[in-house]
Amino acid sequence: MNGILGAARGAYANALALAKDEESFRREIRHALEALGLELQEVEDAEPFVVRRSVHSLEPEIENLANQVNTSGGTQFGTFHSYRDERE
Repeated sequence: MNGILGAARGAYANALALAKDEESFRREIRHALEALGLELQEVEDAEPFVVRRSVHSLEPEIENLANQVNTSGGTQFGTFHSYRDERE
């Protein structure tokens, strides 16, 4: 069992945090996940929110998370999508 993930082998989610660079972003995400009893395995496609918003159409969930991060200064995660088998 993985605490909040139940019997899942792992999960992936969008993450937003205030950070000055990719290294500090990873550090913020790692700390937030550890507080949840989870471990960071990989970060994909990390980029500043303003860049992401200018290139992609974002779901309302991501816009809401960005507003929360701007207000609280904390780290926010989107929906955790869990999986039971080894990801390819």
